[in-house]
Amino acid sequence: MVYYFDSIEVNTEKVTLIKNGLLINIEPKLFTLLIFFCQNSHRALSRDELINTVWEGRVVSEAAVNRAVGQLRKIIEQDTAKPVYLKTVSKVGYQFVADVKQTYPQTAVKIENESSVNLALSSTNASKSDNKLTLSHRFILSASFLILVSLSIVFVFTKSHITENAHSVEVTKQSPITTTNNSTFNPYFDPLTQDTFVLYKPDPQSFAQIKKLDSQGQSFPITDDSYYYTDVIPHDDTNLLAARLNNLNERKCEIVLINIASQLTQKITDCGQSIINNLVFNSNTNTVYYRYRSKVSHPYSIYSISLSSFRVQQLAIPGATGNGLGYTAFELSPNKQQIAMIEYKSEETDQLQLYDLNTQEVIQHQNVPKGIRSIIWWRSKQLLASNSEGLLNINLSQQLTTMVKSTTGFGRLSIKSEHALLFEKSDTQSNLVNIDLSHLNQIMLTNLVGMNGKAAIANTSERIIFFSKTPLTSKLLIRDVNGGIIDTHFPEKIRHLTTIDWSEDDSKVVASVNDKLYLLNINSMQWNSVKFDFNNVHYVSFIGNEHLLFSAEKNENWNLWSLNLATKETALMTNTEGYSGHIENGYLFYTKFSSKGIFYKEVTTEKEFLLVEGIPVTDWNNWQVNSDNLTYQQGGQLKQYNLKSKETSILYEHAEKPLQYCRTDTHLKAIICELKERSVSNIWQANMESLI
Repeated sequence: MVYYFDSIEVNTEKVTLIKNGLLINIEPKLFTLLIFFCQNSHRALSRDELINTVWEGRVVSEAAVNRAVGQLRKIIEQDTAKPVYLKTVSKVGYQFVADVKQTYPQTAVKIENESSVNLALSSTNASKSDNKLTLSHRFILSASFLILVSLSIVFVFTKSHITENAHSVEVTKQSPITTTNNSTFNPYFDPLTQDTFVLYKPDPQSFAQIKKLDSQGQSFPITDDSYYYTDVIPHDDTNLLAARLNNLNERKCEIVLINIASQLTQKITDCGQSIINNLVFNSNTNTVYYRYRSKVSHPYSIYSISLSSFRVQQLAIPGATGNGLGYTAFELSPNKQQIAMIEYKSEETDQLQLYDLNTQEVIQHQNVPKGIRSIIWWRSKQLLASNSEGLLNINLSQQLTTMVKSTTGFGRLSIKSEHALLFEKSDTQSNLVNIDLSHLNQIMLTNLVGMNGKAAIANTSERIIFFSKTPLTSKLLIRDVNGGIIDTHFPEKIRHLTTIDWSEDDSKVVASVNDKLYLLNINSMQWNSVKFDFNNVHYVSFIGNEHLLFSAEKNENWNLWSLNLATKETALMTNTEGYSGHIENGYLFYTKFSSKGIFYKEVTTEKEFLLVEGIPVTDWNNWQVNSDNLTYQQGGQLKQYNLKSKETSILYEHAEKPLQYCRTDTHLKAIICELKERSVSNIWQANMESLI
């Protein structure tokens, strides 16, 4: 990432600071501090927050923070006595007030497909659009052209040939239009009525419902029922289209038409199982586009239904690559002739596909950053998108993605006008808590910013390894027996983590990160990738000290396998599906990819038995086997099944508490859970300014 403000350039990949064209020497900690200020410009930051993020929770005095800020001012300010970038906020901390712009490094530009080749070939023509390309783009295009000519390769121009000039966008004057202490999310602005429709939850345990915000800011509830709504968009000036789940256990999805005045509901179609759906409506053809999957184990596809004939059609089939999510976001173009679709990929990037509704084929492919949650069309060949890192500008002409605003919490986006944007902004905080099962006393184990959870407890001590994600970093940390926090320095960016587990003697930790396996040697604190024949690995746990149990897809089936760490030999452990598992006393306990329940069998046989029925497939990682006891969550309770006595007991009631991912300690006297301390989302508005 490259950050710009005035004459200063901060490059996070090259780790360089350039001021007035000169390379400036800067200490690593000051460089990290500057990056954090750039990512949080115009926000007042307390010294505690700086300590928890930049100093990663280490014991640092406020005086040390003040000294670091003073040193940073000497580097970036003209006059440290009158700072223009880094202001002191009385009784709070500091505020970085520079107008920061962000972009990905130019090395991210790739000449990969025919539409890019068309641009390369057309670069020899002296057109007006060429004059607005940067020198670096001209060099890349010219070089590509010479290489193509020298190799005598003939390319055919495709229908996706693009000649429109590139625009960039700047987001300014952000302000909230809702200020609740709960969850208001998924905004959609209706230009016909000037109303904004949103989903809201008055408390964490409530089902999401629909309400309307009029142009004066008045709020009017639309629904109040037992359904959980996942999206809402206008159909016309009297009706809404909504996607909803029947409940949070069965999670059957349906799309309905709701009359705003009478609240009468008409079912349109089913949309699958356990799917947080988003809807798009084409008023020209009276067609609704939506995501669909028949089972929770299937990837998302894009479907359409005509509200005139009720004909259902599948537009896009996701690729069968590993544990793919399928299509995660999509949006209709302004001329209603194309749909931009984001497909999850197991690689470093996901893929944007441009689907032509007339020819019913994909006319362009383009790599985009991971984890895009929402996309909207801003120009005819440009989209805005949101992911966990911020707001992105996707340019279809240049096949390039740039960062508009680097910040966490961006969710659903909605265009309010040509120069105004609505977006969902959330703030979530969680930490680890220890709950004594005898007296139900709670003790906070961590006090860090961001999301801290997915903990694994050591077998021979009270050490805990857990995943910590902040606005600046994603890390695997260890809490030692004295309460100190140790960074394990994971070697790559953690896009997603599924499981962590300790070896039996606690000498090693295994983690499934980014669909790969990594081993941590506790003595040397060194991570190493586990090299073997499986590419897309999901769940992992230890068998003793030198073997692993992991799940992976092979021949389009998910099963559990064992791996000998010394020889790299693998052996199939299940042949009727397996998604997560644990071996205890010669028995394999496991869940399945598409069947409810927890199953078990002897390791040396194939005959399986259902141990606990009704456990949702989505709870594949919400159970454990510990000292002849199986613990699992069900109906707001943490239950324990004794494998010897075959008796079930309730360990803890947590239906009204924001707890998740609970694990018992080795003595079964306490549980350690992820406690959600804060989860607030509101709707914000911002101005969009075009920069040519």
